[in-house]
Amino acid sequence: MQKSKTAQEKISFIVTLAVLVLLVFTKVLLCPLGDLDELWNYNLCRGVSLGYVPYRDFGMVMMPLFTVLLSLPLHISRTLLMYRLSSALLLTASLVLYYHIASRETTRAVGRLLALVPAFLMNIVTYNDVMFMCVMVVYILLAKPLNIKRSVIIGAVCALGILSRQTTGVFLMIAVLLIVIVDTASRKYILQVVAGAASVLALFGGLLIITGSFADFWDCCLFALIGSSHNSSVGSDIMPFAILIVLGCVADVVLWRKGRGKTDLYHLILGAILLTVAIPIADDLHIISSWCWFVIPIAKLISVYVVKNVKEYIVTLVSSLAAGAILFLNVYGAFGTVTDDHYAEFVGIPMYDGYIDGFAVIDGANHDFEAEGKNVVVLSSRACIFSIMSERFNPPFDLFLTGNLGTKDPLSIVAEVCSQDDVIILMPDNYREENWENPEGVYQYVIDNCTEIARYGSFAWYSPVK
Repeated sequence: MQKSKTAQEKISFIVTLAVLVLLVFTKVLLCPLGDLDELWNYNLCRGVSLGYVPYRDFGMVMMPLFTVLLSLPLHISRTLLMYRLSSALLLTASLVLYYHIASRETTRAVGRLLALVPAFLMNIVTYNDVMFMCVMVVYILLAKPLNIKRSVIIGAVCALGILSRQTTGVFLMIAVLLIVIVDTASRKYILQVVAGAASVLALFGGLLIITGSFADFWDCCLFALIGSSHNSSVGSDIMPFAILIVLGCVADVVLWRKGRGKTDLYHLILGAILLTVAIPIADDLHIISSWCWFVIPIAKLISVYVVKNVKEYIVTLVSSLAAGAILFLNVYGAFGTVTDDHYAEFVGIPMYDGYIDGFAVIDGANHDFEAEGKNVVVLSSRACIFSIMSERFNPPFDLFLTGNLGTKDPLSIVAEVCSQDDVIILMPDNYREENWENPEGVYQYVIDNCTEIARYGSFAWYSPVK
């Protein structure tokens, strides 16, 4: 009987894995070109693959783990398609962890249904997804009694969390240390937890020193953030997410009070840690992981205390219909798209017909200016597109956004550029409205100190006034 159950569990996992792989890969690979969050992250990863060192050679407000990790496959093929394949693998691993937790807290059938939530919502993989994976791994490890090996691993994973996102990672480390100290059975392993974290962070510190990026790292990832409010926003679309998160917190409290088990309390604590991902930018992209996390206790509370004895085949039927609907939406979203093989790094990527044409004209004009001995500097949140098309990497202008330049004043960088005789500046007319993270004052400085010499659509080329 036990063998039959084990075989059934294996079949269930294989089927679930196959469905998640199908949904994730179709969503990621069929997504039309144009999401700047994806292009910014891809461009940073390709910068690393080209030999540029984060912080020393280019500014980056985020911690390095995601960028370095996703840059590794680009050494094999520096294309957006390879990046998407790697992103899909990372997202699939995240969903497998999520399914493991959800099915353990509820049932395998409910777990499969819940795993479809992040499969539907997530598509552009970012460092927040790596942070989410670290939280899930810590939760899984904390659910079992600690020993030396598990304690060291927990500490190391917390350190990886810090290397994924400095704020949330530090909060995770503090929370885990407090949990271990408060739990009398785990208290004796506190040094092992610290040792696991310290070994990873010491290795990272050594790499910063070896690469000559130690001071620049602190400038970008600490000093630039202290007292900074210019890189914060609250999305108008987060209210439904916020309501469900509150309900999830209540469900965790109710479950903990009823069962007095540690796992529900740990789930609540780690969920609160995940909420800090939405600081300082609270929008759907930064709150999705928390939303998915708190769906689990709501489903658990309903399945255990409200809707009891639901037939598994009914839940499986609902999951199958939902998976079919998600697959249809993934494929339907690619209708009307084409692929363009003119640019090596965009080969195999769906895009709407004509999307790349305007960029191609501008890219051609840039090359004409460069043939005359000019250095073209692009001031636009879409600057990375031109770099990718030309197979180059152009810091700091590929991601010339507020909060991404360390403590450097953006205007001072632009002023230095405008003082050069051989420079040509490309900038859109709507630079101030193009992206809310575009530095203030840049547009006015350029038009006050430069002369427009050419134009294509909303983009204009400027030459500094002699």
